[in-house]
Parts: sequence; C-alpha cells; structure tokens
Amino acid sequence: ARIGLALCYVACVMAGFSRIGAGGVGYDFLRTGRVIWLDQESWIAMPPPGAVNPTLDLHLTLRARAMDDPAVLEVLVCDKVLLYSDQCRGGNARLNAPGIWQPVAMTLPVTGLGGESLLGWLHRPVEFSVSGSIGHRIEVRDIRLSDDAGRPMLVNSDFAFGLDRWIFTDDDHVHWRMFNQYLMLWFETGALGLVAFLALAGAAVAGGIRATWRGAVTGAAVAGSVVGFLVSGLFDNVLEAPRLATLFFLVCLCGLVQWEDRRHRPRLADPR
Repeated sequence: ARIGLALCYVACVMAGFSRIGAGGVGYDFLRTGRVIWLDQESWIAMPPPGAVNPTLDLHLTLRARAMDDPAVLEVLVCDKVLLYSDQCRGGNARLNAPGIWQPVAMTLPVTGLGGESLLGWLHRPVEFSVSGSIGHRIEVRDIRLSDDAGRPMLVNSDFAFGLDRWIFTDDDHVHWRMFNQYLMLWFETGALGLVAFLALAGAAVAGGIRATWRGAVTGAAVAGSVVGFLVSGLFDNVLEAPRLATLFFLVCLCGLVQWEDRRHRPRLADPR
C-alpha cells in the first residue's frame, strides 16, 4: 500500500482526533468536529478486459461504538486524484447503543476504481476512508478490508502500531492549510527556514533595485515581481504551487545575478 503521511499532525489537531490504547490492542478515538476522514490508500488489481467475472467487491468488517449519543459511521472507497476523491462508493452504519461495541459489515462494489492506467501498469491509488457524525465521539477498531480472494487491502488495520499507514485528511483545503506564506514556512521549516526565505527575497529585491539604479530596466521588473509575491504571501500559501515556486526562485536568481555591475567588466583582448 502507498500511504501519504503529510500534514497528519495538522489535521489531527484541527479535527479533534486523538490516539488512545486499550490493553495493548490499538484503537482510535474519533471526536469529529467537521468532516475529516481517517484514510489509507492502497492499490486494487482490477480484472483484466474480457475476464469471466469483471466485477470486484471489497468486504469490510470493523467494530465501532458511539461514546455519547447515537451516531452514524460513514465509510467510503474512492479513486484518489491528486488532492481530491473521485467515483466514491460506500455506506453508513448507525451506532444506536452508546458505549457498546457494535460489529459493522459491508460489501463495497469497487468495479472501475483504480482502472485508469498509464501505459497499462500505473494505476490510480484507491482510498479507504472512515468518518463519523459531526460533533459525536466514535471509536473504531479491528478494521478488516479484503477483496474477493480474501487478500487484505489495509496495513496496520488493527492500529497495533498506532497511526502508522493512516492519515487524517479532508478534501476541503480550508481545513488544513494556512492562508499565510510566512506562517506556513515557520510551521514547515522553522525560524531558520523563514529567515533563509526572507534573506533570499531581500537579496533579490536589493539586486533588482541596484540594477535599476544603474539604468537596467529589468531590475525594476525583478524587484517589483518579488515584492508583489511577498505581499501575496500575506494572504495565501503561494509557494505550495510548484509552478509558482519555480517561477519565484528563478526571478530571485535573476535578482542575485543583477548584483554584479557588468558595464565595467574588462574585455578580453582581440587575439588578432
């Protein structure tokens, strides 16, 4: 299974999820304050074209209990396309007896999921997700997901190794991103990373201004571009887009190159 692990800590804090243990057997405690999912991604071997039985089902069993009031546990299996989920199939289980573990069993039809391929071998990952009613406390444990041949599709499904191979996520980006480039850099890289970023940007702006003072029009373009990017960073995490990040660092490189005054560089003598 291929599991994404990025931003797990951020999502855990924002969702109100926490990890507890019971008698050496791991299980997870979900207090859902919004629709955030406990996810794991896997690969599903789809039946080849022309197969006798082209359909494919996944079989799910787990135990769950609502802690305070009756709640609803939701399960989804989806194609994962970059940040978003597609072609979701799943079901709900109502937990009517608070404090009592209830067995849950579902058959999830997944024919067509993971079927898009590149060059016949690179398939989309398939995402298994579980969530609960907003504002309710739910515990889940002993999750088992297998295909028709009985092969397990999840790793660490009993949480014996904590949250290894699991990730908290949400398709709504507002729940887990910071709309400030400087706060995001501080969180991801620490004070040293933030200082390094500001030093690079400052040196690029200074190089552009210096080139403008010498009469190079391109210096004004470089300085203005970097300043505009820094102002935009007050309201969004602009470096999260790889194309914008690449363009920003290339412009900064231009600003650093413009530090040197090339007008008075001595020319090599003509060998003739």
